[in-house]
Amino acid sequence: MQLNKKIGLAVASLLASAQLHADDWLLDSSVMSYQETDSEGQDRVSVIEPIVILTHQYETNDFFRYTFVYDSLTGASPNGALAASVPQEFPSFTVPAGQTPLDPNFSDQRLAVSIARGKPLSDDSRYEATGSFSIERDYLSVGAGYSYLRDFDSGQTTLTTSVGFSYDLISPKGGTRPEFGSIFDTVTSPSGRLLIADSLLKDDDDDDDGENERDEGSELFDGERKVSLEGLVGITRVLNRYTLLSANYSISASNGYLSDPYKVVSVVDSEGLPVDYLWEKRPDSRLRQTVMTSLVTAIGDDSLHLSYRYYWDDWGIKTNTLDLKYHVNIGEHFYLVPHIRHSNQGKADFYRLSLNEGDPLPDYASADYRLADMTTRTAGVKLGYHLSAQESLSLNLEQIRQEGDSHPAEAIGDQRLHDLFPTVKMYVVTVGYQKKW
Repeated sequence: MQLNKKIGLAVASLLASAQLHADDWLLDSSVMSYQETDSEGQDRVSVIEPIVILTHQYETNDFFRYTFVYDSLTGASPNGALAASVPQEFPSFTVPAGQTPLDPNFSDQRLAVSIARGKPLSDDSRYEATGSFSIERDYLSVGAGYSYLRDFDSGQTTLTTSVGFSYDLISPKGGTRPEFGSIFDTVTSPSGRLLIADSLLKDDDDDDDGENERDEGSELFDGERKVSLEGLVGITRVLNRYTLLSANYSISASNGYLSDPYKVVSVVDSEGLPVDYLWEKRPDSRLRQTVMTSLVTAIGDDSLHLSYRYYWDDWGIKTNTLDLKYHVNIGEHFYLVPHIRHSNQGKADFYRLSLNEGDPLPDYASADYRLADMTTRTAGVKLGYHLSAQESLSLNLEQIRQEGDSHPAEAIGDQRLHDLFPTVKMYVVTVGYQKKW
């Protein structure tokens, strides 16, 4: 999880914990099912994610919180290569003509835990300190965060400041890829680049003799490094008895290995047909900034939640996001929360559809569609039921739709015959259970 999300969750949970009484325990649990499919009819990534959050409230703003997350990811993921009118062969899979290359071997598991301690410093100030740890087969992350909140005007205004730090180790299966190195194991590639060693292409699970079987633990700690620092400052103001307004600014700086070790860029000839595939190369630093404002207002027994977020970074990406939720109470036990979200993203400066055979290599290049121009729309609804004053159940259903430029102007030759950005649909089902005692 990115640091900005860590800080946001820390602040949100700190405010939420104030609703508990002295010596209360709160269990907040959920299981999420996530499935991707595209307009070509290809299934993509599937995720199952159970989450358990336990909060022990001692006094007002005095608590411990324990969070446990497990992710299981399977399916197929785009490797960055473009669809072509000829079959395409990769080290461990083949793609039929006309289809977007998806790596069918995508599989991972993640375990993440965090501990947070919140405590008053005075009658009008408090803090939360958080430590986190997560591990995957090829990724390890440790982090820490600290939030300070100060109330003014008899609690009508709250100032929040937060800092966060994470240290990540990335150890791709098969070893770190040489940036702009070819994926093929021959002496040279059609593009004239030296090619990577055979050891980078082997599936470690296929080693029968065990001689080349990697030591999972030692290789993980020998991986590439990434360090991230983040800060946030925000203000929340009670406008009247019905309305709450908040605004915050966050900044994050990352340095180290920022490329995706599983993404490639197609090298094409003058007709737009692939002749080689190079591992992508991204800058080794990134500065992200975000401004966000949100409004919560009561409308009778219901409430409206509206937020706007503007994001920009030094990779050239800019994003505008509008989010709207309306909480409707139905009788004493049911509630309904319709949800819509709209986001427009501009592409990174170094995003490239492909590289041309024979041209000098640029400083950086990535064909990862997540760095491209895109529009993301979300529509969903949450249904909740209060079993009692201490227990509740919820069901959240969402569909997320990502669309980009299927036939960009920079496409050449054969590329113009294919959908270069298939629409991606994501279906999310989350079942939640909350209990206080």
